[in-house]
Amino acid sequence: MKIAELSRENEILLAFAKQSLELASTTLSSFKNDDNNLVEQFKGLNQAAFNWLVETREKYHVKDFGFVFERYINN
Repeated sequence: MKIAELSRENEILLAFAKQSLELASTTLSSFKNDDNNLVEQFKGLNQAAFNWLVETREKYHVKDFGFVFERYINN
């Protein structure tokens, strides 16, 4: 993997981390919460949001387009 690609992936993951923090914070602030377990709820929401963002990126971000070239070369 090239240094530029690795740096770009790290930038994206950092942005995802920030997004998940904002989402967890916004979600918890919109509910009246009498539970003392706010920290654990925040951690859970943050981790779930981050995991979803990463999994979705991995699903839709294609790095290797060899299958496309192979299709047209073999036809």
